[in-house]
Amino acid sequence: MRITAVLLIVCLFLAAACTAKSNERNFERNFEIDRFGTVMVYKGMETSVVIPQKIGNTQITAIGDKAFKDKNLTSVTIPDSVTLIGYDAFSGNNLNSVTIGADVLLGLRAELEFHFVFDEDFDNFYNRNHMRAGTYVLENGRWSMK
Repeated sequence: MRITAVLLIVCLFLAAACTAKSNERNFERNFEIDRFGTVMVYKGMETSVVIPQKIGNTQITAIGDKAFKDKNLTSVTIPDSVTLIGYDAFSGNNLNSVTIGADVLLGLRAELEFHFVFDEDFDNFYNRNHMRAGTYVLENGRWSMK
């Protein structure tokens, strides 16, 4: 009887671990990345997205141009490993919450041209606040820091 109970517990534990790993792989399939760790395309349907710090063995370091454009997002959390976000990466969404690391360059291209990443109001607010890490929220049409 004891051996049966122990085997049952072990089987349940293994099943839970396999399910968690499977869910993680399915979540990671929502992101198309290049070999340098840039998210090129978001293919998921969630409106609240937490971008992982790593996908597989690749650390996420950048968000590519238009990667999350027009995805109906309401909130996004960007990991501290990201240092550059390409132009129009989050445009066309209904974002009301953005969690972002410090000193992330928004919309700066190699030609040193500036292009908006989120929308003009958020980009300007983030830059005016000295690119500080934190959660930014949109309330009554104005961005503020939590």
